[in-house]
Amino acid sequence: MRYRLALLTTAFLIVGTAAGQTPASVKVRALEPQARDLERLNLTVAWRMYLPLNNGGDTVSVVQPDADRAYVQLRSGLLLAIQAYANPKSFRKPGDIIWQYQPHQFAGTPMPVAVISKLAEIEGRLKPVAEVFAVFGQQLVVLDAADGKMKYTEELPSTASAGPIADEDKVYIPLDNRRIICYSHQRFIPGYAPRKKIVYPDPVRNVNLANEPASELSTTANRSPSVAGLKSLRPPFTPADSIDISPSVSGLKNFVPPYQSYEGNRSPSVVTMKSLNNIYQQTSLTASTRIKRLWDVAISGKVTDTPVLFSRDDAVQYHSGDIPDQAEMVLTSSGRSVITMPASSIGSNSIRSEYFSPAEISAPLTHHKDYLYVCTADASVVCLNINQLTDKAMARSLLPRGKFTAGGPVEQKPLLVDDSLYVIGSRWGLIRLKKSSLEPMWAEITPDGRTRTLPNESVTKVLAANSRYVYGLNRAGALLVLDARRGTTLSTFDISAFNVPVVNERNDRLYLAAPNGLLLCLHDRNLVVPQRWLVGNRDVEKALNEIPKKDGDMPEPKKGDAEPKKDPEAKKDPEAKKDPEPKKEEPKKE
Repeated sequence: MRYRLALLTTAFLIVGTAAGQTPASVKVRALEPQARDLERLNLTVAWRMYLPLNNGGDTVSVVQPDADRAYVQLRSGLLLAIQAYANPKSFRKPGDIIWQYQPHQFAGTPMPVAVISKLAEIEGRLKPVAEVFAVFGQQLVVLDAADGKMKYTEELPSTASAGPIADEDKVYIPLDNRRIICYSHQRFIPGYAPRKKIVYPDPVRNVNLANEPASELSTTANRSPSVAGLKSLRPPFTPADSIDISPSVSGLKNFVPPYQSYEGNRSPSVVTMKSLNNIYQQTSLTASTRIKRLWDVAISGKVTDTPVLFSRDDAVQYHSGDIPDQAEMVLTSSGRSVITMPASSIGSNSIRSEYFSPAEISAPLTHHKDYLYVCTADASVVCLNINQLTDKAMARSLLPRGKFTAGGPVEQKPLLVDDSLYVIGSRWGLIRLKKSSLEPMWAEITPDGRTRTLPNESVTKVLAANSRYVYGLNRAGALLVLDARRGTTLSTFDISAFNVPVVNERNDRLYLAAPNGLLLCLHDRNLVVPQRWLVGNRDVEKALNEIPKKDGDMPEPKKGDAEPKKDPEAKKDPEAKKDPEPKKEEPKKE
């Protein structure tokens, strides 16, 4: 009898386990929510698309919303730029793939990219240029944000431990060897625009009489431009008329005269050169597209998060964006310490100040103006003054502006929205705090006059938020729609098939990504225009219009600006303007 009972118990356990678990060979197919479910959630689909996966093992790894785009990286290393919402200047539809870039060799974990907009001098005029800085393993790749073409690639001393961050002059990358390295890109990669091909046809022979520039030899399809058709390596680059049209460069030590023979590597590569216009002046150390290494600094512990950039001018005048145009200080965390260092240095940098928290820092740093939010493992969130933190004398004894104690360790980066800060405590729930004082906004007053915090215990991860609703996930992978004012759960929907969480810190759009390549963008039915929380760096097109056209000229006043007052003209006597008539001389009498 006991034997039969044991057999029945084992059979029930096997059946229950098989029913509760999904075999590894079975892939869950994510489907778009139905119209009635979206109406119940008060959501609508802005756009949908299937990402081009390379094979069965490829999947979505990183989805990074940014301005009017969304950058998506796959496990295979493919980087895609997708139009997030309609842009009347580019005439692109939401969900269109703007460009895609596939690295030649990729191994490691995909990292978030850094996007920067700046003004660059192109053909003697200032034009807005946007660049994308991506890290693939031990390679730093600089891409043109307009078309995705590679401008330059640089080999890092070590693999990156987190994504890069950039301003208009520099790019900062944390490395696995406990260092932060900084490169300058303002002077060496100012941006470029493809030139139009000028054709002068001969009406008799129908032959193109225009010079063949060497820059035409380098294209995106052919990254190894050939010099076989050139007569010489000195400009002007004209085609050779002889039979031998293959000038050899294998015996040259470099491209700088005098040309000396070299017994080592007899094949200097010209693959990394964007053009061959100044090939006789370029070497591996003085190429025009090479970024310059400025400094690196050693950190006592490993840096696992992207650093934070701060500028005092942007803290006072918060008009240029969340990323300063030219950073003054770089802030990072390691272990229990918050480290600050100057952004401008040559060679090796040094630590300016260091602040020690009571417990280990458990989440990435978040900042707004001169407010820095630090989350620790002892369930505390403190707000520090960055101006006082950068002072070496005040850093060690710095008192926080505000402090909040959650019911569990804060292991996720807080979501900064307008005037609020959403914080999740492990095994405790989600709470909404005031941005300046860290006072809880979801609370009630007890009969004895005390304030009682009311967190939402069901939320384990916050995805996006707007002025009315907050979107998060629970432990089962279901979508929760919360009331932003009270924090109560309004509706739920199962999205366990979309198991790639996407946290949107830029605007109120909700992104859902699935392993099969399905990417959805949802938003509130009443909010057609996105509510932007972080705007990146300054608007370069607006800054371009404010620059005087000539020396001494002032920018044109806007329509809303008041015109300068004119001085009233003084009243003058009309007769005073006339010159007095000369007196006629009378003839003298003899």
